[in-house]
Formats: sequence, C-alpha cells, structure tokens
Amino acid sequence: MSTEFEVEFLDRGIELINSRPHHPQTNSKLKRVHRSIEEIECWDTLSKYVAYYNERRLHLSLDIKNLQMPLKAFFDKKSCQNNKAKQPQLDGGGRTQ
Repeated sequence: MSTEFEVEFLDRGIELINSRPHHPQTNSKLKRVHRSIEEIECWDTLSKYVAYYNERRLHLSLDIKNLQMPLKAFFDKKSCQNNKAKQPQLDGGGRTQ
C-alpha cells in the first residue's frame, strides 16, 4: 500500500529509490542533500548561493589551512596542468539578511 507521499511522487513521474539496508553511507549522502537545500533557501537567488558555495564557503575536502575554495582549487589544478591558466578574480556573492 502506497503512502500519500509515494503517490504524489509517482503521479509526477518521479521514481522512488530506497537506500540499501545497513548502508549508512547512502543515508549520509541524502542528509547532505537536505542540508544543501536548507542552505539554498537562505539566499535570494541561486546564483548568489553558487557564488558563495564555490568562492567563500570552506570545504573540508580542500586545503582549509590556506582557505582554499572550490573555484580556486579548480584553477590551481588547471594551472598545474597548463601554466598559461589565469587565476580568477573572486568577488563572492551576497547573503540576504
């Protein structure tokens, strides 16, 4: 028997895929998606959030000691591969108050 939630998704043509039992990695990915959605809702435009996410937000997987952001990490890697690559000017996005 389907729940109201499942029926709504199926009516919209969205396939529901359950995570594997006893596989916590899958649940943590879903939790991260939910946290990202909550972060996006705090911004007045998606483009401002994307600028913040790529240019100002700390990412644990990058070099935090040197305050490396995703956009800078991308260009640092690219410049290692191609010494002609120019570093971007990072101006960031504004957060709604």
